[in-house]
Amino acid sequence: MSVSRLMLALAVATQKNAPNKSTFCFNLQGAQLETRVCLYNFLRALRVKLAPCNIHIRRRGAQVALQTLQTKSLCGPGGIVYDFCRFDVTTENSRQMPTPWLKRIASTGQLTVFNKAGAWTDSVNTAIGSFNNLAFGVSLVAKKNEKSANIVVILANGPEQYRYGADTIKTTRDFTLDWLHGETITLIDPKLNAIFFAAVFLPGKSKKPTKGKKEVIIVHEFIHACGIPEHEKTSDAGIMYDFMAESNDGLKEATPDGKEMPPIRVGPQTLCRMQMLWSGAKTCKP
Repeated sequence: MSVSRLMLALAVATQKNAPNKSTFCFNLQGAQLETRVCLYNFLRALRVKLAPCNIHIRRRGAQVALQTLQTKSLCGPGGIVYDFCRFDVTTENSRQMPTPWLKRIASTGQLTVFNKAGAWTDSVNTAIGSFNNLAFGVSLVAKKNEKSANIVVILANGPEQYRYGADTIKTTRDFTLDWLHGETITLIDPKLNAIFFAAVFLPGKSKKPTKGKKEVIIVHEFIHACGIPEHEKTSDAGIMYDFMAESNDGLKEATPDGKEMPPIRVGPQTLCRMQMLWSGAKTCKP
């Protein structure tokens, strides 16, 4: 399938009347850098979550895709597309909203963390300190008792599961152990629509990640654990940008103007949502 046909097929698949899920396969091995960059930016415009062999496209409407086909400026410099990619296109018409924690937990203004991250243990402790400097209205506190912790951080070296009471949390098939990312899964009380526990899984087989890269990943996952499911798409998104690129000792937004972290930067949308969840703000303007 040519790049142009793939782009057209993706655009059609993300229309409102398209099937809920479609799959596309495309081999970029040997493709010119311009082709990779153009496809990468096109996928970004379709609100893509990237992984080494799985790219999930989540659409909330039809306009972006149609406009993208007519906008050559999206094929500017920057970005990486993996050689072998599988595209799972899922149409979504609803926005993921922040989810609060149970009131008895949220009222304390803190979440307790049990650290069982193995080789990432020191980085988890560093990330807790960095998180607490971000003025979210909630603090993370290290806990020595695993059973009573609100968040448990786990280094995964294979398909992982964690038992919490009667619930079993499992890593999804999208969680790749050798890629620099994490996966956070929250348990939610269906009647109260409130979180009562979160598990953070970290990649146990990533190749020699630096302390800075680990810190960025962990802080990002802690924000998910606090009740923020979405990523930001704007150039000033900082820590919650949905796709990061490696940059020296740290990570940065995968955009031409991305800036290396740490130090951790927080975008206005994330700060707004966190303060609404944890500082009592009824509304805010990011």
